[in-house]
Amino acid sequence: VEPDSIHTFDHVKLTDLSRTDFDAQVETTRALLKSTLGHNDFLLRPPYGMLDESVKAWAGCPIILWSIDPEDWRDRPVDTVVNFVTRRAGNGDIILLHDMHVSSVEAALRIIDTLEARGFTFVMVSELALLSGTTLEGGKAYCKFYFPKYE
Repeated sequence: VEPDSIHTFDHVKLTDLSRTDFDAQVETTRALLKSTLGHNDFLLRPPYGMLDESVKAWAGCPIILWSIDPEDWRDRPVDTVVNFVTRRAGNGDIILLHDMHVSSVEAALRIIDTLEARGFTFVMVSELALLSGTTLEGGKAYCKFYFPKYE
C-alpha cells in the first residue's frame, strides 16, 4: 500500500472525465490529503488502471499501475488469489490487492508469508522506484521496477 497516493474521490474512470471533473476527483483529493498530511508529494493510482493522454497530462504526479492483478476484488477464493500471485511474482513487480473482502485480506497475508519465505522484501512503491534507481516523473506511468543485481 502506498499511503501517499491518490485514487480519486469517488473511484471513477478518469478517462471519462472532462478537465473540470478530473480536477474535482484528483485535485480535491490532493487538497484534502495535503491539509491532513502537510505535503503535496503524491502518486496517482487511477481506478481500474485506466489512463489516456489526458490523464497523463493532467495527473501532476507519477502514475502507478501494477504488473500483477489477481482480480481479488471479484471476491475470489483465497487459494486462487494466493496461487495466482505467488506463481507470477518476480523482481520489481507491483502487486495489486484490495482490502474490500475478507478473502483478499487473508490472501494478502498468505502471499506475504509465502514470498518472504522465498526471499522477497516488501516496500512502498516510491521506495521500490528509488531502490531500482528510477526517478519518478509526473505524467509517466509505471507498473514494475527492475533490479538487475537480483537476477
